[in-house]
Amino acid sequence: MPRSDGAATRDALAAAAGRSFARTGYQSATTAAIAAEAGVSEATLFKHYGTKQALLIAALERARASVRAAVGAAAGEAGPEPLGGFERLAVALLLDPAFAEITRLRAFALAQTSEPGIVAALRQARSELRETLATLFAGWQAQGLVRADVSPEHMADLALGLTFVAAWDLAIDPDEAHEQIPALVADTITLLRPASQEGFPDA
Repeated sequence: MPRSDGAATRDALAAAAGRSFARTGYQSATTAAIAAEAGVSEATLFKHYGTKQALLIAALERARASVRAAVGAAAGEAGPEPLGGFERLAVALLLDPAFAEITRLRAFALAQTSEPGIVAALRQARSELRETLATLFAGWQAQGLVRADVSPEHMADLALGLTFVAAWDLAIDPDEAHEQIPALVADTITLLRPASQEGFPDA
C-alpha cells in the first residue's frame, strides 16, 4: 500500500534531518535548512515534528531501521563460508558513505543524552544491533566457526566498535580508510576464529 503524503513528508524530513545532523552536528543544524533540504516549508516541518529534538529522535529511528535491514541482509547472505562472507559484507557496509553517515549521526546524538527520548532511541538501536550480531556469533560458535572463549555479546561489541573506527577514518582520510578498513576487518575476523583454524594447536 502506498504511503500517504503525510507519511512521505515525515520520512523526507527525518532523512533530511539525519543528513544535516550528521554533517554539522545537532546544535549547528537548523530547522530551516532541514526543511529546505526536504523540499517543504519550516511551518510544515513543525506541523509534523514539534521540536528539533523530535526530529533527531525520528532521524535516529529511521537510521535504526536502515541498519537493521542492512545487517539482516548481511547475515542472510554470508554464503557457504560464513566468516568469509561476513568479512566481505562487513567491509562493504563499513565503506558505505550512508552507513558512515548514520554512525556520525549517532555520535552527535550522544551529546544530547539529557533528553530521555534521545537516550531511548540510542539504547534501542544499540540493543537491537547487539542482539542481532550476538545471535549470529552464537550460531557460528555452536558450529565451531568462532572462538568459544569469548561471549557472543562481546564479539558483537567488538563489531559495533568497528563502525565508529570506520566512520572516524572515512571522515578524516577517505583514501586511507579504503585501504585500512578491509585490513582491520580481516584482522578482527582472524581474532574471532578458533586457534585451530589459524594453524595453532588446540589448547
